[in-house]
Amino acid sequence: MPLYYFVVRCADEMDEDEERLEFPDQDAAIADARICLLDMAREAARLNIHLVTANTSLRRHPG
Repeated sequence: MPLYYFVVRCADEMDEDEERLEFPDQDAAIADARICLLDMAREAARLNIHLVTANTSLRRHPG
């Protein structure tokens, strides 16, 4: 199964997720990414943390 990972860019910084996750296809990876991002936003709101606008992308690991 293909491996996918997140890349988050905010201002001049880029954070590449070291964890690679297996999904049967890109649609499944995107569906999971949406759930994870929503969970992160809810947790930030609960903790009263202001989220800075960032660019998040999902990439397929070439391996």
